[in-house]
Amino acid sequence: MPEPYLALLHTGKIHVAGFTERFQVAAPDIPLRHVVRADLLAAAEAAGGLTPEIAADTATILNAALAEGATCVLCTCSTLGPIVEAAAREAGAPILRVDRALAEKAAAESNRVLVAAAVETTIGPTLALLEEAASAVARDITFRTLVLPEAWALFQAGDFAGYTAAIADAIREALGDADMVVLAQASMAGAVATLEDLGVPVLASPPLAVAQAIVLYRERVFR
Repeated sequence: MPEPYLALLHTGKIHVAGFTERFQVAAPDIPLRHVVRADLLAAAEAAGGLTPEIAADTATILNAALAEGATCVLCTCSTLGPIVEAAAREAGAPILRVDRALAEKAAAESNRVLVAAAVETTIGPTLALLEEAASAVARDITFRTLVLPEAWALFQAGDFAGYTAAIADAIREALGDADMVVLAQASMAGAVATLEDLGVPVLASPPLAVAQAIVLYRERVFR
């Protein structure tokens, strides 16, 4: 029997190293396989959101990973989140969206959330997920959004330090009365360390998603 492994679907090559490092630290025994499809996010940006074609392509990739032997799959792109959960429900399969655990933590621990995203297409899926999580725990939470296209342009140009700095600067300026900041994209996680002195929690999806994926993987392997 092939060795169990965890598959990750990324829409940026930069995420391969970052998520690999997180898994190596937290669970070095879990074998990983990465699929990078930058065209999926590019298509969503060009269309101004998700389309049936993007949904079909994403579902095909996720299901193929499972068919090829993946024990579970983690999609690290927040924009694709609704497609991921729809595919998981339809197939009854162990497929995770990167921001599910993030939303559940925010819903449990905050009252006024500033939701920051660098890509416009991420805001809709993230807000819908946060509102769903808040409703599930019967909490009335106020969400404000901050979209940072200028920061995204730096990311696309390969200026990752500038990207992180731009995110942090914008959040400091827009914080207001928020008691929590949610970074909607995995690529924004570097801003957490920069904002340690902000005075409110700053949540990023990668560490929470990795922890959730580890639990799911172990449940599937050792059940």
